Amino acid sequence: GVYVPVSRYSYTYLSPGGDRSTQIYETWNETTPGWEYSNRTLYSYNKPGQVSNEEIQIGSPGNWITVQEIDYSYDAQDRTTQILQQEVDANGLKAPLGRTTNTYDTAEGWISTSLNQFYSNGVWENSFRSILAQRGLSSDKSAPHCRT
Repeated sequence: GVYVPVSRYSYTYLSPGGDRSTQIYETWNETTPGWEYSNRTLYSYNKPGQVSNEEIQIGSPGNWITVQEIDYSYDAQDRTTQILQQEVDANGLKAPLGRTTNTYDTAEGWISTSLNQFYSNGVWENSFRSILAQRGLSSDKSAPHCRT
């Protein structure tokens, strides 16, 4: 068979071995033939390793348009407590799309509940919830088990 490319990602980093600053996604156009820009993601950080925001854009170099943002919130232990996804219109106005809210077991620090919701007609509606339970005694370090 002949190898036919479909898509590719390229990345830039804040420093060698550091946090990602940009991700570009391209798809292969068999007609031209050549790579075409699909989207790019710009990353912002609260501190090294802790993403605060992802800005998703469509277009091409010099003509990128922001269409979506993802904001991350953390607790005092640097655990993700909320991920908020918003669409951005042509005027820069944001509207919520979905969110994930995580709660943690206070004794062991395991994630105990993850609630996924979508935003519809001004109301947050539950999509699904994962409840994670640690089997055995609190000192048991085996993998957590999931039920939905």
